[in-house]
Amino acid sequence: MDFFEHQEQAKGSSTRLVILFGLAVVALTAILYLSIAATLVYVTREEGEAALSLWNPELLFWVVLGNSLVIGCGSLLKILELRGDGGKIAQMLGGRLVHPETKDPAEQRLMNVVEEMAIASGVTMPEVYVLKDRSINAFAAGSNPSEAVIGVTTGCMHLLSRDELQAVMAHEFSHILNGDMRLNIRLMGLLNGILGLAIIGRILLEFTSREEKNPLPLLGVLLLILGGAGLFFGKWIKSAVSRQREYLADASAVQFTRNPEAMTGALKKIGGLASGGRIQHAHAEEASHLFFENGLTSRLGSIMSTHPPLADRIRRIDPQFDGNFPQITFEPTVSVVDQEPQLDLTQESHSPDFMQSAVMAGMMMGGSRMAWNPDQAVQTAGKPGQVQLQYAEALIQKLDLDLHAATHDPSGAQALVFAMLLSKETDLQTEQLETLEQQSSPELVREINLLHPKV
Repeated sequence: MDFFEHQEQAKGSSTRLVILFGLAVVALTAILYLSIAATLVYVTREEGEAALSLWNPELLFWVVLGNSLVIGCGSLLKILELRGDGGKIAQMLGGRLVHPETKDPAEQRLMNVVEEMAIASGVTMPEVYVLKDRSINAFAAGSNPSEAVIGVTTGCMHLLSRDELQAVMAHEFSHILNGDMRLNIRLMGLLNGILGLAIIGRILLEFTSREEKNPLPLLGVLLLILGGAGLFFGKWIKSAVSRQREYLADASAVQFTRNPEAMTGALKKIGGLASGGRIQHAHAEEASHLFFENGLTSRLGSIMSTHPPLADRIRRIDPQFDGNFPQITFEPTVSVVDQEPQLDLTQESHSPDFMQSAVMAGMMMGGSRMAWNPDQAVQTAGKPGQVQLQYAEALIQKLDLDLHAATHDPSGAQALVFAMLLSKETDLQTEQLETLEQQSSPELVREINLLHPKV
């Protein structure tokens, strides 16, 4: 699979579809203007007045202004409603927050995989939620990387191998890194704005006088028809954009992991499971576009589906796929956890400059201090690859347990930062600790003293 070529194809298709969405809004405004202008020409002729021309700059100005206000306000309201904390969406779907120090082996494996992706990507470790559902599915939610969360079903957590789970998480991180969630929110906002036209049309139709000379009911019919048609075609374009972003996320996941078999393996298991990726929850439809695999069955078929067919996604990665899915039952392939592979952190191939900058500056690993290359760090941030993932995995395995635990707790992370900043000179270090004792809590100082010898 040439994942770079597939990424460019998906990005190009997405861009063209977004432009088409914008042109559709412009066309909607033009049709609305022509409809109103034609109505006014007809009414003035019937009343024997001087006939108006179809070209009326003043009318065009007011139609464009009114249409922009309706669509703009409707879009803004929806965007404000949808943006923000992805945790709200996870909770809406019945998700349970996984504690970073969970003792459940399957959840530990999940947290390790997500943490590896976060370190390799150079983004904040997202909160992780588990949905009690036997289907194989996952999602990323949140309007920006700092507010993003990852959600997985119990089926995804238990039925996938570690490599397959990593591929699915790489897919979701691709959505975060490529800004797909933000794009979805904006498109949903525009759809809500177009819906506003239909709502105004219905109001005009139902609550205005239907006298022969009153043009408002006719205007209401026009707005209702145009708003409804615009909403239909808008949803169609949005679904097409979403399908292209899924192809992009698949290609990016293969690029990140360099393991196409893991991605196709996860997709094949979804196809072979009776429940597939269908989410059994009352709010599943509202969040269907967020999932790794379509959480619903589209009533209008593939043209309105937010996800490409499974077979098409697999063939993009493996052209030799014959279309047959293995039969999968809910019997976890890992009764506890796959054996975590042990990587040699001291190997030069597993110590890229990117990872050296992602971990604690100046941290001692294996007795040698890592060099830090800021330029390389900036260039590779948000572009994880197989080497970064392997290094992140090895780093987590080798990291002292107390240091690892501290990164999962706000107060522990604060203590860790202070511990790294303490001077090596005994006199200055004593001074720093005395200052901290005066200005910080005893618990924080105690934590600093515990962590400092280990950094």
